[in-house]
Formats: sequence, structure tokens, C-alpha cells
Amino acid sequence: MTKVASLFTLIIAVPISLLPAAPALAQRDRVFVASYGSDANPCTFGSPCKTFQNAVNVVAAGGEVTAIDSAGFGPITISQAVTITSPNGVEAGIAAPASGDAAITINAGPSDAVILNGLTLDGNNVASTTGISFSTGGSLSIQNSVIRKFASYGILFFPSASSQLLISNSQISNNLNGISVESNNANTVVDGIFDRVVIDKNGNYGLYANTDAGAINITLSDSISGNNGNTGFDAVSDGGTVNALVRNSTFANNTYEGVVADGAGVQFWLTRTTITENGNGWLTPDGGTVTSFGDNSIVGNGTGNRPPPGVGLE
Repeated sequence: MTKVASLFTLIIAVPISLLPAAPALAQRDRVFVASYGSDANPCTFGSPCKTFQNAVNVVAAGGEVTAIDSAGFGPITISQAVTITSPNGVEAGIAAPASGDAAITINAGPSDAVILNGLTLDGNNVASTTGISFSTGGSLSIQNSVIRKFASYGILFFPSASSQLLISNSQISNNLNGISVESNNANTVVDGIFDRVVIDKNGNYGLYANTDAGAINITLSDSISGNNGNTGFDAVSDGGTVNALVRNSTFANNTYEGVVADGAGVQFWLTRTTITENGNGWLTPDGGTVTSFGDNSIVGNGTGNRPPPGVGLE
């Protein structure tokens, strides 16, 4: 009787063991958030999530998170490639976290591309907050966005390895510091490309680049850095190099300098650029270099209205 029972048990058990495991729930390439959503939802268009964080948690790597309507969708920590966007006419807001951390923190993989489009980040002057803090990732692209009223930085881009920052058609204003691009790794190359960016009314500097080691390459075009409490564009080298090409841009009404090339590793090239109504037009302390293509307007500053050394147009 015992043998028969054991055999019967084996016959039943074998087919069960051969049954395929239930498939894992696949992540979606596109998910949605809305003011009326719930984080218990699957983040589809018909059943959207409530917060960007939950949507980022469930979207597939390289996928897209879209805001359906205007609302505040909460702070985000990003660890993979993703696009977060809102359509024209929708204000996708992210407020400063009460903890004093960043509204958006990015710690992604070395080849991950993070794209932020059509977002409004408001720090409401909460102490120690930053709009966007980037530590790791292949690239960060910010488009059609507003970053304002953060008590530390609007954008702090301080990658631990080579990376790219691209900002277009965006405004960074009323922060303590506007945009800071930094590097302290000898093997790091950081590229910053800024086009049609307004950096305005920040308490200290508008745009700041600083390297202790490695290289920072900045291209600034069709942009404005004005009314900042310190400098419009301050580049500092304590060991590495900073190369900055400034084209068709304006530095105006900054309390101290329009442009500063601080350190022997800093090189500016200026073309079709206006530097006006600053405390000082431009400075080159500690061996920095500013070179003009001969087509700039440097006038009306407290001091520093002389033209920089020039090169021929090409």
C-alpha cells in the first residue's frame, strides 16, 4: 500500500514540476502620470500613476514617462536611461523635497541617456535644496524647462566619469547658484553644450565651470547670463583644463564680472558676444586666457571694457 501511494504521488508531482513558471510582468516602454492618477495603477494612459517616481520605477530602461495634465508629480531619483516629458500646454511640476535634497537626483549607468523635457522645478527657497544633481550617467539633456528658487544649485553636474550635459531653450533663475559643471578626475572629460539658455537673477554665479583634474569643454550659444549676484560665467582651473567657446551670447548686469578665466588651464573664445553693464567686463587672473574673434561688443562695464587679444575670423 505504501509503494502504491508513493508511486501515485510521483505521477502527480512530475507533471506539476514540468509546468512552465508564470512569466514576469513585462515593463512598458511608455508610461503615464496624471493629477487624478494613483500609484496603485499600472501607469497606462487609461490608468496613470500619480508620481514621476513610481512611473520611473516601472518603465523599461530607455523608456518614456509622460505627464498627461498639469500637476506636481514629486521628486525623482533616476538610476537608468529614461525620458521624462510633458506635451506643450502641460506644466509638469516638481517641488523641492522637504529633506533638503535634490528635486531630481541622477545616478545612472555609464552609457545611460537621461532626457528631461518640459518640466518646471521649483525649490520655493527651501534650505539646502538643488534642482538637478547629476553624479553618474552617459548624458543628461534638459529641454524646454524651468529651474528656479533652489537654495543651493539650479543644476549641479559633477560626474565621476566622462559625461555630457546638453541644455536648450530653458531658464535657470533665482537660485543661489545657476549651473555648476565640475570635474576632479584626471580621466574625466565633461562636455557642456548650452543653446538658448537664460541664466538669470541667481544669487552667486550664473554659469560656473571648475576642474581640479580632467577637462571641461563648454559651448554656449544664443544665451544670456545676467543679473547674477556674482559672475555671468566663471571658469576655474586648479589643475585640469576648461575650454569655453561663447557665441552670440550676452553677459549683462552681473554684480562683479561678465566673464572670468581663472587659472592657466582656462581658455575662452568669444565671437559675436555682448558684455555690458557688469562690474567688470572680463578678467584673466592666474594665467587664464580670453581670446576674441574681433566681432564682440564690450562696453558700459564699470571696468574691463578693453577688447581681449584677438585672432582673425575664419
